Amino acid sequence: MRSYFFGWAIFKISVKQHVTLEITHTNYQTIYLNTNLLTEKLNVIYLAPAEKMLDEIVITKQPPKDVLAEVIENSINSLTNPISLKIYVLEFYKKNDVYSSFNDGILNFHISGKGTKPKSDIIVEQNRFYGLVEPDIWGNTVGYNLNNLIENYYGFSYLDKIAQNRADKKYDYLIKTYSAHKEYYVMYVTVKDEVEEALPNFEIIYDYTKKLIIDITSSIQPDKLQFAKVDNFNITKGIVLYSDFKATYKLNGKLYHLASSKEEVGVKQTTKKDAPDKIEVKNYFVINDVNTESFNYNKKNVFSGKSLINLNTSFFYNYWDFNSGLTPTVEEEEI
Repeated sequence: MRSYFFGWAIFKISVKQHVTLEITHTNYQTIYLNTNLLTEKLNVIYLAPAEKMLDEIVITKQPPKDVLAEVIENSINSLTNPISLKIYVLEFYKKNDVYSSFNDGILNFHISGKGTKPKSDIIVEQNRFYGLVEPDIWGNTVGYNLNNLIENYYGFSYLDKIAQNRADKKYDYLIKTYSAHKEYYVMYVTVKDEVEEALPNFEIIYDYTKKLIIDITSSIQPDKLQFAKVDNFNITKGIVLYSDFKATYKLNGKLYHLASSKEEVGVKQTTKKDAPDKIEVKNYFVINDVNTESFNYNKKNVFSGKSLINLNTSFFYNYWDFNSGLTPTVEEEEI
């Protein structure tokens, strides 16, 4: 086992024989390293910045919204399917600015069915849940629906509203070159100033030659949050404080699949009996193994819940130290 530090991230890797590592990042040049050259317990690896060029506006024959719709459709149809993804899942919860609980686990997502409504069966290998404060604070915590998340990522559901026929009535679209990678374009989709809705802005990086989405980032801007309404998380009445989302996809030969995701939401809820509560949830997905050959699992073991919150803790080694693939923030590391 060796730890490697490069740029802003620390990762650990365990291999039984010498292999060549490919290290890639959208803003840096790809490098290849043989593991027999990495002899220290902590190896520092420096990545050279990608060639800096001014990003230029791209003029297309099609309206940018139609380009986006075509890229979304091709990305959905190109995702490797069926596929089994071994995912490290982590969720943190806050109530009134206090971390109240968290859960994590190693889960196998068996994904099948192409199109905008893929199907996923979840097998939980290991998991843990910890309440960090008194139970009355975290007892009513509601997390993200894990099945819904993976279906959204594989159906690109978050992009539906900005690819619809009349979406350009509410959004502006701009395509630019992406100097970090010559094969990529970046599309900026921003809510028009006059629109009084809590709609998110998007930044979408895609391979314009293969018409495949590589990275999606979205967030609701502060000036639009005043129009937000809460319609999930079992909230009777409330307002959205923030909502951010990011997903990255990996293209590796014939394989095209989700690589990681992060979702954050903050709401202030008001129930009929209680004073307003500030509720925050942060969810991570990190894919640490991909399998396209073996899908043998007992249907009786398929996880039927929505979140790991109510599942009893069960683990047989410290998987978070070896299989997470995630570098926590300083605050998360303290927890």
